[in-house]
Amino acid sequence: SLGGAPPPLAPFARLPVESEKLCEQYDAIWDDGVAPEMTLDFDCQHISSEEGLAMWLGGLGFFAGMYQLVKLTNPGGKNPAVNRTQRDIVGDNPIELGGWKKLVE
Repeated sequence: SLGGAPPPLAPFARLPVESEKLCEQYDAIWDDGVAPEMTLDFDCQHISSEEGLAMWLGGLGFFAGMYQLVKLTNPGGKNPAVNRTQRDIVGDNPIELGGWKKLVE
């Protein structure tokens, strides 16, 4: 038989498995089996709500500004590919018409 002791636990697995009912706020705790910690970090208590909101809105404003800058450069006009409206002017797709053999030869 394959009896015997189980293999030793990894050195980082030092917390026992829960044996009782979890508390209601357990979803706010990140527990990976090593060291449980709060999901929401309260490490930046020196930053006020107004300063945090200003930084968040500043980040959104930065990306909105970048979008507007790229939009001003007209990237669609620099596309070398033929779009769908110009395809009718150029002609139909030869592959769909069976002309692919002429393209290969």
